Parts: sequence; C-alpha cells; structure tokens
Amino acid sequence: MDIALPLVMLLVLLLAGMPIGFALLVTGALGISLVASPDTMLGVLQTLPYRSTTSYSLVTIPMFVLMANFITKGGLGRDIFESLRQWTGRLPGGSVIATIYASAGLGAICGSSAAAASTMGQVAIPELKRQGYSPALSVGAVAVAGTLAIMIPPSTGLIFYAILTEQSIGAMLIAGIVPGLIMALALSAGVLAWAIPGQRRGTIPRGTAFSLKQKLYSSRLLWPFVVLIVAIVGGIYFGVVSAIEASALGAAISLLMLVLLRRITWPEMVHGIKDTVYVTTMIYIIILGAHAFGQFLSMSRVPSRMLEALTTAGLGRWTVMLLILLAVLVMGFFMDQLAILSLSLPLIFPVIMELGFDPIWFGIVMILLAEIGLVTPPMGLNVFVAAGAANEPVEVGFRGIWPFVGIMFAVLALLLLVPDIATFMVPADLS
Repeated sequence: MDIALPLVMLLVLLLAGMPIGFALLVTGALGISLVASPDTMLGVLQTLPYRSTTSYSLVTIPMFVLMANFITKGGLGRDIFESLRQWTGRLPGGSVIATIYASAGLGAICGSSAAAASTMGQVAIPELKRQGYSPALSVGAVAVAGTLAIMIPPSTGLIFYAILTEQSIGAMLIAGIVPGLIMALALSAGVLAWAIPGQRRGTIPRGTAFSLKQKLYSSRLLWPFVVLIVAIVGGIYFGVVSAIEASALGAAISLLMLVLLRRITWPEMVHGIKDTVYVTTMIYIIILGAHAFGQFLSMSRVPSRMLEALTTAGLGRWTVMLLILLAVLVMGFFMDQLAILSLSLPLIFPVIMELGFDPIWFGIVMILLAEIGLVTPPMGLNVFVAAGAANEPVEVGFRGIWPFVGIMFAVLALLLLVPDIATFMVPADLS
C-alpha cells in the first residue's frame, strides 16, 4: 500500500493534466512520508531543491537553450536548407534529403527537436509542396527529421539523461554523433530507395540541377553552422573546453555572429532570453520532481525488488532489456521525451546498471526511443509542430511518417546488435 498509493496518485495527477515535474514532486513527497515518516519527508524537501538544482553541470541547460533561441530567431535554418537543397537538387527526392540534413544541421546548433521541426516546417514544407511533393510526405519528413536534434549534440535530451543518471555530459554528447549521423544517412537512403521508382512512375517530381558555381556560392551560408560545430563538438572532443564551458561558448558565439550579421534585433534578443528562462525553469522543476520521486523509489527498494522478481523469473538480461524498451516505447506514444526520462530512469536505471549494460549506450537507446515517440500517434509532438507550422491538418502529417518510422526501428535494431556504435568515439577521459 505504501508503494502502490503514490504510484496510483502519480497516474491520476498526470491524467488530470498536472505538469510532470509537480506530479513527480507531490507523489515523491507522499511516498517518502509513507515509506519513512513525515519528518523524513520534510527533511528531504528542505535540502532537495538546493541539491537538485545547484549542480555546476546544470549550467549547460540554460546556455544551450539560449543558443537555440538565438539561432532560431536569427533564421539560420533557412540558410542551411537553401544551401543543401542546391547540393542535393539533382538527386531523386533531393529536396526531401536536403530537409533531412538541414534538420540534422539545425539540430546540431539548437538541440531542440520542436525548434527544428517548427523552423523547417516554415522553411521546407512550402518549398516541398511547391515542387510537387505531397503534403503528407512533406510534413512527415520534416517531423521525423526534426527528431535528429535530440540525438545530435548539443541535445537537451542527452544532457537531461546525463544529469539524472550522473553520467558525463561530454561523453553523452559525443556518443550521440555517430547514431545521429547513421539515422540521417538511413533516412536519406530510404528517401532515395522510394524516390527513384517514384520518378519513373511520375509520382515524384524531378529535381532541379544547380551548377557547381551556384553550389559553391550557396555554401557561404553554412559558415555560422561550421563555426558552432567546431567550437562545441570539436572543443569537447579534443578537450579544449568542457561540455559546460562549450555551452556558454556556443551561446556567446551564436549571439556575436548574429549581431555581426545583423540577423537579430534587440526585441528578438530579449524574447529569446525570456523563452530561455521559461524553458529552463520547466526543466529544473522536472529535475527536482524526478529526484524526489527517485528518492522515494530508493527508500522503498522498488528497483531492487523488481530486479529480484525478474531474476527469480529466470529471464535473461536481454529479455529484461527488451521488456524495458517495450515499456519505454509505449510511454513514448503518450508522453514527451523529458517526461519519459524523468518517470522511467529512477526506476529502471538501477536495474540496467545491475544487469551490466553500458550506461552511455543505454542513454542513446533511450533517446532513440524518444525520437520514435515524438512522431508516433497519439502524442506525436513533432507532427503537431510541423503540421502547425505549415498550416496542414495533423492527420496529414501522421499519414506521412510511417515509412520513416520503419527506418528508425531498423536503426534501433542496429544499435542493439552493435552497441559499440554509441561508444567507440567517446574519449577515455570522458567516459
């Protein structure tokens, strides 16, 4: 009863629409009070807010969010798309492929899937429809490509996972590079495989060829993107800066470039800072709630009891892993990425560690599952964002995602079969 009541209450609060951070905090406090005592609960709540939100590593969240807001306000997403569209224009489905890589590039400088989907929804979807691509394919491609932002660094999802599980933020960010690139390559290969016969049948529009001079000239639009990638990812990988220092460096460089280019106004800058405060506060409240809920689970020994039950049942470690991944996948149908991580990690991460799985690899798998959840109904947040940005009905977007979702599952299977994909690039001093 001491364990069941808080869990039932959590479900009720979530169904009632309470924000995930507050729901976790309330049920965590109730659980601690029932499992230990009200005095223990008060003692935990006196120190938990400070311990949960004053970690130096948390600086990365507002800094990367601020960088994302500056970048989206400065309109760099349009520059990336226009340049890549000229390089891929001749290929079958070339504009869709450009959308995928532009989303990956935008994700690499903003770290937010919603921001990537919204920006590319306004930039790419009108151009795709103008060229003759169906609205379903256009919205579906933008929605799925937008999910690359939570895998390719600087991903807020990877940072959030690292903070909740006390892993190296730098290691998590580096680990996301190869899986993110593999996903982008797999999605573009899928577009090619589908577009080549489609062009022969006349159902897919033919691309537009651009001269080498036009392509090279368009590449001038990419220099801000290259500068940020070198500064952030290169700086972390080669040990020039830590992940925390890289976040502040990225925010400063992005603002400086946009001011020099005259791509951001004072009101836009102020609005970006206000948005950063709002998003950061939301994330900090979720972290606080997740720690309170995790404290309750630790005191009640729920993870250890769950592991004992699974061991007694004679299930192998990979069977347990697949059951956990299935549960997380189902959660993704109904919740956003931060809610999934904050709800599931306090329960399942101790089990994962006890079974001997690599925590960095598991984090990448969790983020990939979150990517799938971002585009699958009924939640499908990225589909809602992309469809809204393009003024298309959301059901149109959901019709266009399924071929891409199949590719995402194929990449997930590859990551399960070859775990080293997620870890071989991580420097030893970061892991």
